[in-house]
Amino acid sequence: MPKPLIVANWKMNGSLEGLKDFFEKLDLREYAEAVVLPPAVYIRDCISAIGNRALAVGIQNIWTEDAGAFTGEISAKMARDIGAYWALVGHSERRQLQKESDELVKQKLECSLKAGMNVIVCVGETLEERLSGQAESVVSKQLKKVLAIDLTKIQNEVVIAYEPIWAIGSGESATLEEVKEMHAFIRNVLLGVLGTLGANVRILYGGSVTAENSADLIKQDHVNGLLVGGASLKADSFSLILNALD
Repeated sequence: MPKPLIVANWKMNGSLEGLKDFFEKLDLREYAEAVVLPPAVYIRDCISAIGNRALAVGIQNIWTEDAGAFTGEISAKMARDIGAYWALVGHSERRQLQKESDELVKQKLECSLKAGMNVIVCVGETLEERLSGQAESVVSKQLKKVLAIDLTKIQNEVVIAYEPIWAIGSGESATLEEVKEMHAFIRNVLLGVLGTLGANVRILYGGSVTAENSADLIKQDHVNGLLVGGASLKADSFSLILNALD
């Protein structure tokens, strides 16, 4: 298993002045692999500000085709063309606000891999689904639907990000026991779907990750990295998360 993967999802936040200050202050060591997902309009500016430092840039969302009459959309091929190496697909905010289905997420995964990108696939349950005992069945269904493609011939990396929807932006992370149980469950699903290949897929936790809880989260079995939202917007807090294994 490679280094832990720490991903900064800036969502719809940022500015030119702010990103320059962010990268100047970021304490980037070598304990983890780091990826920043800025709004698409800032991808090239981030790449320029990063320079030759070991920090990759990705895109928060892509469309399912390389080109065509899809006003407002960006293809994975275009994102890769300007230097983005990672694509995030299936984030809960898009599933909820844009009503994205598992089938659409699968198509985005396939298109991103075809374009030569690494892909982070998000899965997770709502509070109602967890309280009614459906958390595992919901996550299993999402995984099996999205990963119903031949990954044995894929050279790029596919990463799974578990994000309990009820924890995102709430300030309340899932408990360590809840994280441990769900990540172990996801690993078993991956092994069932992908065979031995499933043992090498990194599983990230995302859901109110902070500088304070990151060290405990990253130490849990089958937690191979973190998907960070609000705490990734400031260089000091994201630096602490990046170096949580120090």
